[in-house]
Amino acid sequence: MHWEKKFEALNSLDPCSLKMRGPGVWYVLQSVEIKSGHRMAGIGITGSTPEDAVEEYWRAVTDDLTDNQCIVARAGRPTRMAVRWNGFLWSPVDEVTRSLA
Repeated sequence: MHWEKKFEALNSLDPCSLKMRGPGVWYVLQSVEIKSGHRMAGIGITGSTPEDAVEEYWRAVTDDLTDNQCIVARAGRPTRMAVRWNGFLWSPVDEVTRSLA
């Protein structure tokens, strides 16, 4: 999938944007965290170009997840949702069991 389509899919979770910390240091800014057990962690991934930043971020929230991890979008809001990428779209996940809902 093209990096712009990945960015579009990320935007469907929660609005995101590309930011530049400095020359050659790009990152995706989004209210999404990786949940492992009872812990949640932010995603601090950078890339040398906007495309690299999106590709690295995408890999972190899709390919690099272990079986007991999921993505939580909008954690502190009533619209909170836990998901995993199924290859075509974001699938809801039961946060307690980490199984597809």
